[in-house]
Amino acid sequence: MIIIVKCREAWNVLKQYFGNFNLFRSIPSTIGAHEHQNQKISTIIFIILLILSFSILILYNSIVVVQKTMAIKHPSFAEYSQLFSKYSSALTCPCTKLSIKYENFLQMNFSLHQLCTSDFVTDQWMNFVAYIDIRIPLDGGDFRVTSRSAFPVLRAFCRLTNDTIFQNLIRFYAIDCVSGYLITSDLFQTEAQALINQFIASITKRSMLPLQIIRETTPANGLVSGPLSNYNFFQCKNSSYIFTTPNSYSNCSCSISAS
Repeated sequence: MIIIVKCREAWNVLKQYFGNFNLFRSIPSTIGAHEHQNQKISTIIFIILLILSFSILILYNSIVVVQKTMAIKHPSFAEYSQLFSKYSSALTCPCTKLSIKYENFLQMNFSLHQLCTSDFVTDQWMNFVAYIDIRIPLDGGDFRVTSRSAFPVLRAFCRLTNDTIFQNLIRFYAIDCVSGYLITSDLFQTEAQALINQFIASITKRSMLPLQIIRETTPANGLVSGPLSNYNFFQCKNSSYIFTTPNSYSNCSCSISAS
């Protein structure tokens, strides 16, 4: 009972104190009741605005993230990876060396068509197809005749392609990769794949260039192949002149296209 009475007395005191609380009390205090009521209302409004201002300030500080710049000299790759996982959008890592050659971090392996590593490009096979029994009459378009030229050409193109790729790889590895900042792993993978695709496209064009030149110059100059696969000779009766006639394959004349 005593505790309840004490609590009631304390409540009455606080109620009376806040009821008479006035931050804008006039001096002298002999004012009218209306003016005194205005001062109390002004006090309440001031306290509400003060509490509201503090609440907004506390809420703003809790929402806004204050960035602090820290410099870590010579971090290891593990430290960089850990920092990148936490601060990927704000992390920057300037490079002490602005350029590095591709041979230091890229390696490309290539393999040619299986024909280029088969027995069809070996000396043993070349010697085999070069032998023709002269007792057997063969037409110029017979495979046993054309193979004597076809397989050496195949071997030559295989060697040319291999040398072209090898020489271009040497030039590619000598190119410098220039960057002022360390790039992300995803960006590196994307750029590396784009470089590889560009390299493959350039190799394809350079490898096809000699073949394209041969295709263009052969019909333009009217060159006759050794086994007469593109042109044939004939001589009219009662004439000392020898004429040529183009061969046709699948309704395509060798005088128009060498392909």
